[in-house]
Parts: sequence; structure tokens; C-alpha cells
Amino acid sequence: MFLTSEKISCSEFLEVDPSKFTYALINAVQEKQEMMEGQKKELTELEKENAIQQAEIEALKKIEELLVEK
Repeated sequence: MFLTSEKISCSEFLEVDPSKFTYALINAVQEKQEMMEGQKKELTELEKENAIQQAEIEALKKIEELLVEK
């Protein structure tokens, strides 16, 4: 937990432990970085797949043009 309590003369004060925030933030940044790397890989694969499909479309268009000419 991020907060600790100390009792001083019938009143309760909360104290923040910054080292625990630092640990949580580092973990959050690492998790986000892993997510971004995964998305980057996925994007690269999708771009490759798209390029292949575009080449197939162009090839089919050329075949269609040849068939229409005959």
C-alpha cells in the first residue's frame, strides 16, 4: 500500500511512501513498453500482408485486362 499511518495524540496522519510510487510507475512504463512493442510487431506483419495483397490485386487487374482485350 502507498499510505502508512501514524497516530499522534488522537489524530491520524497519513504519510506517502514515494519509493512505492516509483516502483509502480516503473512497472507501468515497462508494461506499456511491452504493449507498444507487440503492437509494432503486429503493425509490421499487417503492413507485409497488405503489400502482398496489393501485389495480388495488381496481378489480377493485369489478367483481367488481358482477358477483356481478347
